[in-house]
Amino acid sequence: KRPDKSNAIDMLCSGVLPASDEEKHEYEKMFEEVPTPFSAEERQAWLSKLSEVAVSSDAFFPFIDNVFRAARSGVKYIAAPTGSQNDQAVFTTAEKLNITFVEQHIRLFHH
Repeated sequence: KRPDKSNAIDMLCSGVLPASDEEKHEYEKMFEEVPTPFSAEERQAWLSKLSEVAVSSDAFFPFIDNVFRAARSGVKYIAAPTGSQNDQAVFTTAEKLNITFVEQHIRLFHH
């Protein structure tokens, strides 16, 4: 399952590894060979090389913490629908971080 594999890779890269035996078992099933976790130094060295990253969403970027998190991953471009009550704060934060926010006019995600 692609989402499960993607989540396992994200866990490895972010350093948020399974806490329980059951979760660890499911995590390890996603790999042919279970990788050794990255050290904090290895993770930081890899992140420092990322630049000009683009991120898009089919839903709002409703809070500024999303923008801060994106910036830590080298994001310079965000494309997402607008219309959230917090749009202006998100736009201001993106601008302060030199991130270009491209307003999309189609929102595909609905609750």
